[in-house]
Amino acid sequence: MSGTTAQHHGLPRRRVLTGATAAAVAAGLAPAAGLAAPAGPFPPVPPLAKENKVLGLGRNDSGQLSLNNTANEWLTPMRALGLPAIRRVSAGPLHVVGLDGGGNLWAWGHNVDGRLGDGTTTDRLASVRIHGLGNVTQVATGDYHTLALRADGTVWAWGSNAQGMLGDGTLTGRSTPAQIAGITGATAVAAGTGHSVVLLADGTVLAWGDNTYAQLGDGTLTSRLTPAPVPGLTGITQLAAGERNSAALRADGRMHLWGFNGYGALAMGSTQTYLVPVLPGGLTGVTGFAVGRGHMLALKADGTLWAWGLNSSRQVGDGTTTWRYAPVRVAGAPSGVTHLAAGGTGSLALTSSGQVWHWGLLGWSISSSVPTVVPGISGALHACVGTMFLEAVVEVPLVFEPA
Repeated sequence: MSGTTAQHHGLPRRRVLTGATAAAVAAGLAPAAGLAAPAGPFPPVPPLAKENKVLGLGRNDSGQLSLNNTANEWLTPMRALGLPAIRRVSAGPLHVVGLDGGGNLWAWGHNVDGRLGDGTTTDRLASVRIHGLGNVTQVATGDYHTLALRADGTVWAWGSNAQGMLGDGTLTGRSTPAQIAGITGATAVAAGTGHSVVLLADGTVLAWGDNTYAQLGDGTLTSRLTPAPVPGLTGITQLAAGERNSAALRADGRMHLWGFNGYGALAMGSTQTYLVPVLPGGLTGVTGFAVGRGHMLALKADGTLWAWGLNSSRQVGDGTTTWRYAPVRVAGAPSGVTHLAAGGTGSLALTSSGQVWHWGLLGWSISSSVPTVVPGISGALHACVGTMFLEAVVEVPLVFEPA
């Protein structure tokens, strides 16, 4: 789901190719200045630039893999079409938005309510540029709407507004980005099915939209059409939103959770309803997390990976289909995890080696009850998972063309 927190540590991995292999890989890459050629048998020449490619696999019935078709399922990673160098991706159930190196946004997939932000309600089977919005540092995709954070701390929204998730005081949707009034100093955004959440620079949180399941955490079940503070939240460093849930990480490594608890997603050992954020005792020492449609993931400082909530598609990763009302260890989790993502029926972990591990249901045919390496993807920098599909930003190595 959209809004999942992500961290990538260390410098991009690079390698030098020579001869025919280099020439083949280099096809289509643009020149770049300011990079030194490697020492070796070849004379110094301007190197070809590194770009990032986006790979996807799984479900594609709404064009969510940007392949210019709606082939129902791809079982091997396929390269998305029409994209520049993308550095981050965010997936809703049926659409994806990519952030490029220049702070511009590109979108593809389902668009019936304008969630792609291109001024239309036409599905896009390959990526299109979202115009009128630049200097973006983060994007979050909900089920029906999209949020973007700009470098100046402002927040922009577009798509469906049926539950007031665009935060403009109305229920009127729109197909192009517009700034949400009254928000300054934002540092992170997260989008759920019908609600939106924003982290401010002072460590406090704003929320608005649907509150049927207490996903705004304000002690009521009253929906809000404009941003309002989530009471009691301070010292927050990361946040995420799922279908009907929200979560935030404190600076001390503990997690606040709030919203729907019918699957045990609040990790309190029960399905009891809470109208305000709770602090589960089993979630300490957390460094990163992700929120799916009915389950959540957490990475702890000791490198262990934990999950809880809905498990019908084995998205918890403990080898069972038993719903978990409290955190359990993910069986056989890889080491060196740098990024987590959770979707509608599956989960993933990205490692420092650039591998993507997946568990749960991906597409109609790819399923695993414990973490399994996704073949055909290496050097991944960022990844996200929607409803039964996966998108990964994969680094194309620096290539030096011999004279």
